[in-house]
Amino acid sequence: MIAKLRYEYVRSLMRQNAGWFDKNHSGMLTSVLNENVEKIQEGIGDKLGVLVRGFTMFFAAIIISFIYEWRLSLVMLGLAPLSFLIMAFQGMKMEKSTIKEFCNIAKAGSVAEESVMGVRTVQAFNGQIEMVNRYKNELTRGKKYSLIASFWSGMMEGFFFFLLYVFLGGGILYGAYLLKSGVLASPGNIFIVIMSQLLGAYFVGLISPPLMGVFKARVAAAVIYETIDRVPEIDVYSTVGEQLENPKGLVEFKNIHFQYPNRQDAKVLNGINLTINPGETVALVGHSGCGKSTTAALLTRLYNFDTGTVTIDGVNINEINIQNLRKIIGIVQQEPTLFNDTIAENIRISFPEISQERMIEVCQMANAHDFIEALPHGYDTLIGDGGVQLSGGQKQRIAIARTLARDPKILILDEATSALDAQSESIVQNALDKAAQGRSTIVIAHRLSTIQNANKIVVFDKGHIVEEGTHQKLVSLGGHYANLKEQYKWMIAGFICALFRGLELPACGLTFTYVFESFSMLQESPDEMMRRCLNALWIFLGIGIGSWIFQCIGSICYAMSSENLTLKLRIAAFQNILYQDAGFFDNIANSPGKLITRLATDVLNIKSVVDCRMFLVTHSMTSVVISIIIAFFYSWKLALLGTSMLILLAFGEIFIAYKVMSKNIKIARNDNAGKTAIEIIENVKTIQLLTLENHFINHYLVALDAQKTLIKKKCFLESFNNCVAMSFEPFMYGICYALGIHLIHSNRNAPADAFQAITGILLTAFAITMSSSYFPEFVKANSAAKLLFSMINRKPSTGDSNVGEKIDISGTIRFDKVQFTYPQKPNQPVMTNLSFKASPGQTIALVGPSGTGKSTIISMLERFYDVNGGSLKIDGKDIRDLSLEHLRTQMALVGQEPKLFSGTIKENICFGLAYVVTENEIDQALTLANAQKFISNLPSGIETEVGEKGGQMSGGQKQRIAIARALIRNPKILLLDEATSALDSESERAVQEALDKARKGRTCITIAHRLSSIQNSDVILYIENGKVEEAGTHSELMGQKDKYFELIKKQDING
Repeated sequence: MIAKLRYEYVRSLMRQNAGWFDKNHSGMLTSVLNENVEKIQEGIGDKLGVLVRGFTMFFAAIIISFIYEWRLSLVMLGLAPLSFLIMAFQGMKMEKSTIKEFCNIAKAGSVAEESVMGVRTVQAFNGQIEMVNRYKNELTRGKKYSLIASFWSGMMEGFFFFLLYVFLGGGILYGAYLLKSGVLASPGNIFIVIMSQLLGAYFVGLISPPLMGVFKARVAAAVIYETIDRVPEIDVYSTVGEQLENPKGLVEFKNIHFQYPNRQDAKVLNGINLTINPGETVALVGHSGCGKSTTAALLTRLYNFDTGTVTIDGVNINEINIQNLRKIIGIVQQEPTLFNDTIAENIRISFPEISQERMIEVCQMANAHDFIEALPHGYDTLIGDGGVQLSGGQKQRIAIARTLARDPKILILDEATSALDAQSESIVQNALDKAAQGRSTIVIAHRLSTIQNANKIVVFDKGHIVEEGTHQKLVSLGGHYANLKEQYKWMIAGFICALFRGLELPACGLTFTYVFESFSMLQESPDEMMRRCLNALWIFLGIGIGSWIFQCIGSICYAMSSENLTLKLRIAAFQNILYQDAGFFDNIANSPGKLITRLATDVLNIKSVVDCRMFLVTHSMTSVVISIIIAFFYSWKLALLGTSMLILLAFGEIFIAYKVMSKNIKIARNDNAGKTAIEIIENVKTIQLLTLENHFINHYLVALDAQKTLIKKKCFLESFNNCVAMSFEPFMYGICYALGIHLIHSNRNAPADAFQAITGILLTAFAITMSSSYFPEFVKANSAAKLLFSMINRKPSTGDSNVGEKIDISGTIRFDKVQFTYPQKPNQPVMTNLSFKASPGQTIALVGPSGTGKSTIISMLERFYDVNGGSLKIDGKDIRDLSLEHLRTQMALVGQEPKLFSGTIKENICFGLAYVVTENEIDQALTLANAQKFISNLPSGIETEVGEKGGQMSGGQKQRIAIARALIRNPKILLLDEATSALDSESERAVQEALDKARKGRTCITIAHRLSSIQNSDVILYIENGKVEEAGTHSELMGQKDKYFELIKKQDING
């Protein structure tokens, strides 16, 4: 059932439209999947069985009681309606708190996912502490609501036991009255009624922990089913709609107005009118954020426009079946999304029927075949999460091949060649030009040289089309286009309360013996019998008050202890993850999906044994020890028999526990379903655009099915253990009663002594049975703790980031015969003999084919990895001897794919700073990054929320914010990995000028495929095969007429 629920939830997620995802962050959805489903599994698993057994026992006790003595049963039945009122009130209070608790935990999960998925950016800007604090703040808010729920649980459960003992004492006194008045002839029926109702009511009283689990499961299920039952406005599973057969590709936008659902104050498109004729190539250009990518998103129906119409071949796209629509449209996005599979499977998912020959053909068109064949496993190479094992250019080329494989009638290229080096770009651009023939093509570009040959160029500005025409026509107009060119103290207190609560059952047993002796005085002194039964009432009243007090205090203490412990465990694990080296994340066992899943589920499993359930187990075990001692005191023979049988039961359960624990660890380590679900949630837009919903839901189903065998074996062992524990209790009762009767008959024990010994043994068995229902949780917690603490205790290979020399560097960098291979690819050397030096204030440009080690150089300067051989020195000191944290405060990285985090623009710019910056400093950084203008046009300015992963910003806007984030630090070493690749021409020129100024007085290492941007560098290094093949200034390298010269020639071909 749980697998089915996970399946339906993930399937429903892929059904939702883009506007819904703008409001529901992927991190929160992942948290809901992990934590809410875990709560549901708890609530409908053994907890539901315990509840059913408890209520069955309760009603059976009432029936038996009425059969033997209806008058007394009727008096004691008054407890039943009060019990249900208490549970109803408890459920109402807990539900409110639980909903709020889950909401905050989901937000914390979103922070965790965002951080782990963008961990290199977090590390590069020393943002670990900031993200940990965000995570902690959300968890702390959730903790408050969890404590409120625990308070009401403890208060109501304690109140129930108070009422139980009041009714019990009252029932005994009323039974004595019936005996004295002659209505009853024997006290035997009184004991049957009282013991039956005691056991039934006591079981109901102890169902608070499983009842809490069921209530939480109910709340969790409501959140899950809200998503499952939601039918979006744009339904990818809908079978209705027109099927376009052999479309020609005539696309028309008529008076389109649009604003994003969660940004109603900012209109993106204002009355767009655009026609794209069959076979025509239309380029959309303009400043970042002007509406170009939004126009493409509307054509693929990621969003529905507000007013106007969009048609294909005269058919309104709202009337076309959504799957059919997306199958005739191919899209290559600015930031390519690949999946954790082989290269061949990443291409095949677009068109499953593709032959090997056709696959090779499209890869050759995308200039991907040669580098794929050079890999040890060729097309069967696993590329890791998001294609982490490949360079940016290699990922982009595979994404292009994937699109070409489905031979779409309409092609959308959203900066499709921005990540390619000059050699690859020229070939791929020619291939795309050929691919565009015979199909309608929309090209979104910032680099105008790539679209000069378009049939029509459309210029966007602030949501309007301001110019339209050919390249020559628009240049001649001289308009916009031309311009574009503390937990232990709580646990101890709870433990003490549990010890006192553990005296309850033994005290109850002794009081029953006192009552048993009192009833034997019926013939001799009826008045004395009544007096002693009245004393018993006061004793039970005292037991009830004690139970109420200690239950309430103990529950709160254990809840506080468990919340503090789980908070610390979550934070410790999360923090340690953020400080790990890159090799840790390259390991498939530590994929972001698996880490996020472990962070959610392992802590929940540990929490289950240190919250109110631990309180129940503690006081039950206390009752066991004291009851056994009392039993030995009254009859060592009976006690020895009962204890021997209990020891036999304990050994059996320990054996089963070992088996279950090994199964739990195996299940956790082979959990690919969680990783697959996160990959789906993270890339849902790409999946929808490629119409791969069925492919991925089947892939997820396979991952779920792969675990079913292990889970079934584990469930069988847990069920078998539960059956043995439950059936052992009546079996032991029968054996002990048989021996007791024999001892009384042979005059070896007085009846009262035998009764007390048997009562002690029965209470012991009852307490153990109650505790055994939580046996599976202790086993799961043990398994989870091993996995979690192995994560917490792992030391990164780069060492403690705060240990080492803290020097103010000048910026001298020296690579000396550096050798390096990635930890997961030990047989594929990336650097073989790399040597070069950068002096303070010098700009070093790295050029060369994709995948030859350029980005690796930056990774080593940031110490994501350490060198295997040779040395890397900063200011003459080995980089490993310097404090990593302090070193990163003097460096800044602007990557090819900018990573922003949920929060405002200001918060992203100041991310990771250990000091407060002034508004003037922020303005200066924004001005340098050419971001001031577009930010000032936003309704909330610098306080505008960027959305999850910066999703509310365009690619160019995100890049400029990332540049401002780097410049505000005034770094001594500036690392630029294609820092201007996502910018439009005007912004690129302005930012390039700003970066030229920013480079003065600091060392700069820049990677660029657009060679025009690095011609003024002090030194240009041509990197190939893991070493420097050519070095010199632009003019020097051009004079050599070798590899760099060829690169320049290829790029000149493109203009």
